[in-house]
Amino acid sequence: MSMSAEPGFPDIIPPEDRATYRRAGVGRRMGYGRRPALLVVDMCRYTTEAEHPLSCPATARPAARSIARLLASARPAGIPVVFTTQRASEPYDAATGGRLIDKAIPLDSGFARDEAPHEIVEEVRPAPGETVLVKPKPSAFFGTQLASLLVFHGVDTLIVTGTTTSGCIRATVDHAAAYNFRVVVPRECVADRFRVSHEVTLFDMHAFLADVVGLDDVMRYIAGLDSGRAG
Repeated sequence: MSMSAEPGFPDIIPPEDRATYRRAGVGRRMGYGRRPALLVVDMCRYTTEAEHPLSCPATARPAARSIARLLASARPAGIPVVFTTQRASEPYDAATGGRLIDKAIPLDSGFARDEAPHEIVEEVRPAPGETVLVKPKPSAFFGTQLASLLVFHGVDTLIVTGTTTSGCIRATVDHAAAYNFRVVVPRECVADRFRVSHEVTLFDMHAFLADVVGLDDVMRYIAGLDSGRAG
């Protein structure tokens, strides 16, 4: 499912919806701020390894490699980096899982019971001193100290990466926008199990919540931080 020549419009979006999009005037670029942070959401083995039922290795592994490129630029620039996981060593019971247990993740599944699926993949392994948050729900903000950490670092721009686009990424972007952060989603750095969900969610987030841009765009922004060109 390729993107059309018009940025932000995947081929699945019909002409009448494109016309509504243009008429409404949504999807304007908000731009970057002066103090970014990089968030890596649930880039774990349960998404990259085929033996896990919730995996999407065909899309998650390329996303992990793209995130690794982004990390290689963000770390030398002194950008705060935060990771999330849902590791099973934390309590994962009916109250924690909530309605997700009813819909998709039984308590006797490997996702809920085992530690290994929740290990962050080698390509994007956290460096010493980088924060890893264990989140109980899809949003990286819900039940965690993420908002407090971002305030502490004076962050105004949150670069959101990881899995999955229509699940934890979308929930996190919703919360980040509600907190009035400038939100950036590099499209090569997110992945989903379902192509339709991935494309439509990127389209919808770009319309109202975030700047969905190419990885090279974000890399140029980071490169400009030291020279004062960012903003």
